[in-house]
Amino acid sequence: MIRSMTGFGQAERLYDAYQIKVEMKSVNHRYLEVNVRSGKEWLEFEEVIRKTIQQQAKRGRFDVYLSVEQTGQPSKRLNLDWDLADQWMQIGQEAEQRYGRAGSLHFSDLLKLPDLYQIEEGDTEDPDRFARELELGISEALAHLLQMREAEGKHLQQELAERVGTLRTVHADIRACRPQVLADTRSRLHHRLQELLSDSSIEEHRFAMEIALLAERSDITEELTRLESHFEQFDRLLQADEPVGRKMDFLIQEMNREVNTIGSKSNAIQIAEWVVDLKSELEKIREQVQNIE
Repeated sequence: MIRSMTGFGQAERLYDAYQIKVEMKSVNHRYLEVNVRSGKEWLEFEEVIRKTIQQQAKRGRFDVYLSVEQTGQPSKRLNLDWDLADQWMQIGQEAEQRYGRAGSLHFSDLLKLPDLYQIEEGDTEDPDRFARELELGISEALAHLLQMREAEGKHLQQELAERVGTLRTVHADIRACRPQVLADTRSRLHHRLQELLSDSSIEEHRFAMEIALLAERSDITEELTRLESHFEQFDRLLQADEPVGRKMDFLIQEMNREVNTIGSKSNAIQIAEWVVDLKSELEKIREQVQNIE
């Protein structure tokens, strides 16, 4: 299924007293380009963002906006040095036995001792933890963006299929009238040569050779055949499961080349009108193809 290169996605991750917000948008671009905008303290995580996007997208310009906000007081954690506490308790018990003060030592007394415990506050400076949360946020925002690109890709696929159907209809009209146009061309050339070359010494077979040569130069059979082949290739690309935007763009150029040749070869008014219709439809297709991954 083809995908558009236009999309938007966002995600929020909450942990401790902090909120990570990720927003990303993508537009059409010849290659894959990722631009990350974040605070200076988070620049080290830009590579994580780029790798996550590169794994799932092949083309398009991605603008990623990252912000981290403190939503409340960070959680606090009490760290107690149990080995040191055990030593203090043992010394206390020995002191009670020595001085006959049994039951005089309480746990609250231990909390007054220096270096026995520390209170740590949560923060966002844990690189591993932040990276995990960030990767989850980026993946979620990217998933939403890709869903939007796929949804728009379905609409583009349907529209392109309809426009190629229009091209096929015009192509069939040109092919159907080609024999009559060729016959009219031969007749017109025959009469024109007779008017210009009234000398009876010119042999009839020479007339026929010149007419056949001029008629062959105006024959558009090969162009019509190649154009039909391009239609078939384009139909296959519409059903492909890989990025096909560049291939489609190349095919459109080749179709335009064949249509221009048909217009230059044929002098028939009706075909000239159909050529204008073909070029107009190809231009509309080209505009849509520019936004396909």
